[in-house]
Amino acid sequence: MHRPFTIAFLVMFMAATTSYASPTIPDDVRAYVKGLVEEKICTGIVVGVVDENGTTFFAQGQTKSNGGQPVDEKTLFEIGSISKVFTAILLCDQVASGKVALDDPISKFVPAGVTIPSHGDQPITLRTLSTHRSGLPRMPDNFDPADGENPYADYTEQRLFEFLSHHALRRDVGAQYEYSNLATGLLGQLLSRISGTPYESLLRDRISRPLGLADTCITVKAKDAARFAEGYSGGLKQSHWDFDAIAGAGAIRSTASDMLRFLAFNLGLMHCEIDETLQAAQAPRSDAGSADLDVALGWHVWKKYDAEILWHNGGTAGFHSFCGFRKDKKLGVVVLANDSYNIDAIGLRLLEPKFELKALRRSVRVDPKVLDRYVGWYLLAQSIRLQVTREGDALSVQLTGQPAVPVYPVAEDRFVCRVVEAEIEFTRDPDGVPTAAILHQGGRDQRFERAPADFVPPTPPKEVTVDAKVLQAYVGQYRLAPGVDFDVTLKRSQLMVRLTGQPSFPVFAESQTEFFYKVVDATLTFVKDDTGKVVALILHQHGMDQRAERIE
Repeated sequence: MHRPFTIAFLVMFMAATTSYASPTIPDDVRAYVKGLVEEKICTGIVVGVVDENGTTFFAQGQTKSNGGQPVDEKTLFEIGSISKVFTAILLCDQVASGKVALDDPISKFVPAGVTIPSHGDQPITLRTLSTHRSGLPRMPDNFDPADGENPYADYTEQRLFEFLSHHALRRDVGAQYEYSNLATGLLGQLLSRISGTPYESLLRDRISRPLGLADTCITVKAKDAARFAEGYSGGLKQSHWDFDAIAGAGAIRSTASDMLRFLAFNLGLMHCEIDETLQAAQAPRSDAGSADLDVALGWHVWKKYDAEILWHNGGTAGFHSFCGFRKDKKLGVVVLANDSYNIDAIGLRLLEPKFELKALRRSVRVDPKVLDRYVGWYLLAQSIRLQVTREGDALSVQLTGQPAVPVYPVAEDRFVCRVVEAEIEFTRDPDGVPTAAILHQGGRDQRFERAPADFVPPTPPKEVTVDAKVLQAYVGQYRLAPGVDFDVTLKRSQLMVRLTGQPSFPVFAESQTEFFYKVVDATLTFVKDDTGKVVALILHQHGMDQRAERIE
């Protein structure tokens, strides 16, 4: 009897709302979205609003920077960490079915032989995974992608459980909020094990189908590929991300149309068989590290400007997303962009006008002759250089060991970077000749002096081939300082080096014992004792030599 009643209700709901005006998107928000696309800060953006009167969409931009089609409510985007909300709903669904309890320790659900880290009297539970209070870090320390452009694709269940068996928690379980991709990814993997169903199938069967979310998926079908936007960061194309063991943290793709439908169910504007499950995920469970921010299961809860907003955002290499709703106003908002630029302010502004939009700095036209003057080399030190090049009416800058990125003029002598929050300011003498480039980033100002016109950068080291047995002898850990280690591994004949808290990077041989990075201006020397045993490595960087002893 429940299902026919639900169908009848939906028909009545749709009929009752057709006579009312659809929700509006204010002019200032429309102008802001349009400006982000015009300024090439974002390639494409779709904004959607739902309330008791229906839905409204506003879209600007393209699915691709060149040759794409206009984005709209049916364009597929990566929604990143909004996936965590879906994972939490899957948890609530299994609680409702009696398969698990929120406070079940996760040790019940891992394979035999896997050890769960502990700290204090409380074990890690399903609840603490979803509320980011498990004590687990944001990312595992054995996260070592073979492909840096698709970093999550090869992080397997085996590596996930190996990490758990060897990790030591830094604080008591439940003691403190610490946002963790690892924790929610682990939760999704455990729910898959409990149900005996792959995570993607769980998503489809327990959420997408009951809510009618035809485009909310992980694997994009071939027939839908043309609707799947390309991702960008500051104008640079990024690879789509794929996930393995921690799919529950960020693997989902969706459309603005599907996401508004999802919010409508969460708001109680539409009804289905998992209504109670959706509501269970919304209840605040604990604080999220600040007075005005709580965490529910998956959702975060803003309590600001006398408003209570349930929301989550998401970001991958080339996408940023926001979804949120206010139950008091029966109002929901989604913002999806195929660029890594943070568009959260748009969603918050639509939910509560007291939230302010970020200032939009419009670019200006600079005479090409002035741009030509900026082209050249700028030196912070001999090993840290900034190269400025020109292509057409645009400048690009390249810092030593990093790719070239475009910069956009906001004044004749000041340029902003869209890839990261940084600015380049050129100083000039009375004749207008550039004397320096000042990099403003992260609250720091670094002055790069203009190099002489005849400056030639040092020739890059020449790469040589080293026998695999020699490379294997370097594999191990080297302690630079307490808590700071180099982890040297060998992957498919490529030596990889990871410093604590950083990703793993390849190093390339210029001799049997000396290796160089391509991502930074630094080299490594492996040190052997009189017997030929490798006992240390030395990091050469910024004119310093730092020795790290091998850990046996």
